[in-house]
Amino acid sequence: MWGSPAFTPVILCLCSIVISPLCGGDFSLSTDGGSLLVTPGGMSGYGLGGLAYTGETGLFLNADAGKVFFNLPEVQGDISAAAGRFGLHTQNVGAAFTVGGFSHAAFTADVGEAAFNSEGGSGVLFDTALSFRIRGLTLEPSASYATASWGKGDFYWFFGKPNLPALWRLGLTGALGAHGLGFSLFSLDADILDNDGAGLFKGASRGAVLYYRFSGKSRHFPVNGVLGYCYAAAEMDGGLTASNQGYSLFPYRFYNLDASFSAHAGFALISLEYGFSIFRVNAALGAAHVFQGTGSVDIHYREKSLFGGNEKTESLGKDVGGLGAAFLSADFGIPSLRLGAKTSLALGIKKTLALPWGYQTIFSAGESGPSDTRPGGGPDPDLLRTILLSGLSLYGSIVIR
Repeated sequence: MWGSPAFTPVILCLCSIVISPLCGGDFSLSTDGGSLLVTPGGMSGYGLGGLAYTGETGLFLNADAGKVFFNLPEVQGDISAAAGRFGLHTQNVGAAFTVGGFSHAAFTADVGEAAFNSEGGSGVLFDTALSFRIRGLTLEPSASYATASWGKGDFYWFFGKPNLPALWRLGLTGALGAHGLGFSLFSLDADILDNDGAGLFKGASRGAVLYYRFSGKSRHFPVNGVLGYCYAAAEMDGGLTASNQGYSLFPYRFYNLDASFSAHAGFALISLEYGFSIFRVNAALGAAHVFQGTGSVDIHYREKSLFGGNEKTESLGKDVGGLGAAFLSADFGIPSLRLGAKTSLALGIKKTLALPWGYQTIFSAGESGPSDTRPGGGPDPDLLRTILLSGLSLYGSIVIR
């Protein structure tokens, strides 16, 4: 039990409390929480707490735990997660290891026909990163592995559940001065099983991310930025029958599906920081855009005699190029307020605004998003409330040296 990821943060917290007074260094407590989406029918939000220890010799121990909750008409449930990170950084070499996990109880999502219900799920993550510094050049290879599974439920209109047998990621970054270059390769297996564990649909996804980052300082404030490219491709195939669905009124003799997806996307982010007196303001502007992408689904099915007995083949293709989103995030706070000779406090408030585009092209004609005005004229107060309260959060931390 004590070796499970859920207990790792507890163990690291206890180690931090013991090591901090014995070895010197900094010990900090932090908290963060706020809203993700606020609508007239409900809201979703998150809460996060963490402990961290950084020693004078380069030893560090971090532990974080949090929860994301959904209380919306379309989505109900919450997801809890915890992670612990430990390692050592010196002037020329370093190593970091992370172990974490998530779990949730009953969870439901129903957005149009894309319905999902689950009795619960859990997963684990392992990550390791090394660093080497050679004459100003820093190299950081890293690797991640994750797996997840879910309990009984239903997905769309059949009895089944998702399953993630394995996620692998390999990465390498290099930095020289204010400039850095990195890439990651990832592989994801994503299957759908029936409630007895038999395979229904088998999927796989492969992709790569390449990015360039820079940091510098203008006349008055630091500037950081990222410019990158991402490619992803996915496939899924399988079939449903009365035997693997397990209920007598299943309407098909067989229902086979082949689906594929591929996309090329670019992303960019730039952040500026400005400090005055005891305050600090940080603003970040970012965007991601799919400049080329396609998705296709081929379906072949035959109905039972009771449901018509027809045999049909259907094909659906979508051009997802042109999808994207931009966001603006503003952070105003006090980064370090002295409370004594060895204690300091940080407080702040963050607000994020997002603007998506191009998504109307993937919906059927006649569907439309919410209007931004009332029938009698003027702005919709519900929409204004959503804009003002979504993406709003508060954070704080205390550091003991």
